[in-house]
Amino acid sequence: MNRFELGQKLKKLRGTKMLSNSVISANVIDSIENGKASYSVKKLLLYCGITGITPAIYITLLDETRPIITVLDFHKAIARMLDIYNESPHSLYNKISINYTVPNAKASPLSIDTLLAICDYCDSEFQLTKNN
Repeated sequence: MNRFELGQKLKKLRGTKMLSNSVISANVIDSIENGKASYSVKKLLLYCGITGITPAIYITLLDETRPIITVLDFHKAIARMLDIYNESPHSLYNKISINYTVPNAKASPLSIDTLLAICDYCDSEFQLTKNN
């Protein structure tokens, strides 16, 4: 899945719910829904919280779904995928030109492009479900 496909799924799940006056700007909403530019997964989590969408990572090799609530949950899912495939952040850069930085105590930034590339490389799926 790429940024554009993710945006289309998010837009479809959001439906007609308006996002004006939300905690994220109209530009960020536009970027997320139209896949215009990379953005942090923190912004994606804000979007999902506002629209009632729950993200998850499905690790195919384990037939395991990991629900995502925080940015750290994304990092934990990535760590699990890298363990399964016996990869390191450095080897990812050499193989797929993705610069993944393991989170530290101060910050844990992660872009949607990096997340989607790692999911693709590790044969895992980024999933979205609408909360009822």
